[in-house]
Amino acid sequence: MPIRILHADDAARCDEIIAALPYFFGIQAGVDACAEAVRTHRGWVAEVDGVVAGFLTVEQLINPEISWLAVHPEHRHHGIGKALVAAAVDVLASEGHTLLTVLTLGPSVVEQPTDNYSGTRRFYRSVGFEAVRELDLVGWEQAALLLVRRLDRHSSTVVNS
Repeated sequence: MPIRILHADDAARCDEIIAALPYFFGIQAGVDACAEAVRTHRGWVAEVDGVVAGFLTVEQLINPEISWLAVHPEHRHHGIGKALVAAAVDVLASEGHTLLTVLTLGPSVVEQPTDNYSGTRRFYRSVGFEAVRELDLVGWEQAALLLVRRLDRHSSTVVNS
């Protein structure tokens, strides 16, 4: 599966992916923020049969932070998310960055659906992130979990860049 740089003309397909994941992107403010990030943040996309199947965006704060990561439901659990993270890690490490962060819903939040954020937290741990702490952030209705991954030029597992 090819991984490439996110381009402006990928935005509509990324919007479709977001719409296909209503549990994770069910709040309009989140949908709008993700759509904005796809159009303004640096990122990567994974293609399956020439169609964007997933994307990852990174915002440059104090350290780079994964702002959004989504894979279309038809393509989840096939290594696309891992490949996107690996591509971002390789590029960011080659540029001299030493840490990559991500925020996701905290484990103290009670959830009902079987496909929930416990899987998201497991995914990030599986690609080398470590939980730092839960935070009550302005703009978040529920607790957020801060995860961090150390970057170095020898830590990635790129599938295809």
